[in-house]
Amino acid sequence: MAAPVKPVPASSPGAPGTPIPTAAELEQQRIQQTNQPAVPPTEPPAAGASVVPAAPTEPTAEQKLIASQEAVLKEQQRNLAAMQQRLRGIEERQTRAETPAGPTLEEQNADFWKNPVGVIDTLIQRELKKTVEPINQRLNAGAAVTEYDRAKARLKVEYADIWDKIEPSLDQWAAGAQQNGQAINEELIGLAALTASGAYYRGQLPNVPAPTAPATPPSPPVPVVQTPPHLRPSAPVIPGHEQPNKPEVRALTENEARLARERKMTPEQYLAWIDVPPEQVVHSNLGRPTK
Repeated sequence: MAAPVKPVPASSPGAPGTPIPTAAELEQQRIQQTNQPAVPPTEPPAAGASVVPAAPTEPTAEQKLIASQEAVLKEQQRNLAAMQQRLRGIEERQTRAETPAGPTLEEQNADFWKNPVGVIDTLIQRELKKTVEPINQRLNAGAAVTEYDRAKARLKVEYADIWDKIEPSLDQWAAGAQQNGQAINEELIGLAALTASGAYYRGQLPNVPAPTAPATPPSPPVPVVQTPPHLRPSAPVIPGHEQPNKPEVRALTENEARLARERKMTPEQYLAWIDVPPEQVVHSNLGRPTK
């Protein structure tokens, strides 16, 4: 059995013992206990004991500013993504509106059985267009230059003596025509070359001197026929008996000569007879025997 605990007698006032703290000392002890950091317990709390959670710390001003900026950036990113989505939708609707809707597969099958020749012809033309269109574009891009070069090659032979003088003018004209959108063909190039050659001979081409006129060759001397001294000169023609100069008569063809013989005409009469107007044939006396 344990020993009984003896009560400790309270000390009387004025007796020696534990001093009583004043109000100022009690306030100072309370302030010191508040300022000291709480020391975590080294041992886990006992079972059934209540644990008081630590009070949450208040964020600083810098942390609040960073959080606000992050929220603004996330909102702008969401708005940008939504705007891009709407823009893609608008572009798709515009493309579908501008592009006419083609026939569906069922419609194509139905059209084929109704008009097989027309459908096959359309398909062949479409495939040929896909194949030939790039080639046509390249050919059309260099068609004007090729036509001009072809015409220049021909004109270079025709105007070989003055080609180096008129070629700059032709190139300048062709460049101006292409800038103005004028179509260049072989006829226009030939006309431009003819105009440039005329301007060259007239001395009107810029920076090209006019050609000098070639010297006129002397006329050949007229030969003088001299009668040999041992021959007597011919007697002059008696006035009034001069023979008229007969016009030259062309030779008749074989058929014309045969017809002239059948009609008993000379070649001169036959040629005169075929020159008679149709309305005077009945009244003409050519080839008729005189009474």
